[in-house]
Amino acid sequence: MSPHPDPDPGAAGAPQGRARFVPLPRLGVLAVTGARARAFLQGLLTADMERLGPGVALPAALLTPQGKIEFDLVLLEGGAERVFLTTDAARADELLRRLTLYRLRTPVTIEDLSAEVAVHVLLGAGDRLPEAVPAGRDLRHPDLGQRVLLPREGALAWLRAHGYAPAPAGDYAVLRHRLGIPEGADELPPGRVFALEAGLDRLGAVSFTKGCYVGQELTARMKHKTTLRKRLLPVDAEAGTLAPETELRLGATAVGESLSAEGAPAFALLRLDRLAEAGWAPGQPLDSAAGPVQIIWPVDLALPQPEAPA
Repeated sequence: MSPHPDPDPGAAGAPQGRARFVPLPRLGVLAVTGARARAFLQGLLTADMERLGPGVALPAALLTPQGKIEFDLVLLEGGAERVFLTTDAARADELLRRLTLYRLRTPVTIEDLSAEVAVHVLLGAGDRLPEAVPAGRDLRHPDLGQRVLLPREGALAWLRAHGYAPAPAGDYAVLRHRLGIPEGADELPPGRVFALEAGLDRLGAVSFTKGCYVGQELTARMKHKTTLRKRLLPVDAEAGTLAPETELRLGATAVGESLSAEGAPAFALLRLDRLAEAGWAPGQPLDSAAGPVQIIWPVDLALPQPEAPA
């Protein structure tokens, strides 16, 4: 995969105004190639592969048969017969083995390109997408910009030649956290959280109209429940960090626990019903062994309400 770098910053596809790039070195890249690549992934992943096209970065997940998140992914098109999957580099080998296990006789090839291809995010780039490289607007939220794949060798030179300035490495993680968008095994421990508890439906990563996929039955059942009792939400600890599995309380009521790895943006799995029953209100801190913890409540998520008496 060559980006065919153009040294002219004014070349087609160059951004307008102040545009920045953020490298995502913790992400790896797999490629699924073949005439049946999309059909193969359609039967495995939560997202509808019909939504993947030029200029689209499509969120998706591979679930356990019980409907919990095993791998969270963002997909990019590599032509009619190729799909790129970005995921944790540390778990790329594991994902490769899992996909190979599901492949059976499907005529596709699955490759780990993590050593050759780097993932970057472009922020403030407007509507123009870079040309001649796999790139797409992140469908999870407009503020997440564009995701682009570049050969590791020469990536920085290509970005600078096309008018992108480096942004601080932590900017993207802070932005995702404030938007309530977890990413990677440090924030979504494998096998711990159901797709809807993590808000993958809110992020456009789950289709309820396509056919079967791994974990589909339980995901559909949860969708049609009247109330989702748990939700993975971003939190801020006054101490600056939270250890995994730190219990969070509101007064005498246990309302959840932190799930993120220490040092990662903090996300906690919270019991919405218990928050409502305990009378929680936005801005009210939770208690923990690490001190006060604030919930960052997404603006598009309804506040928890006490259940009506039967």
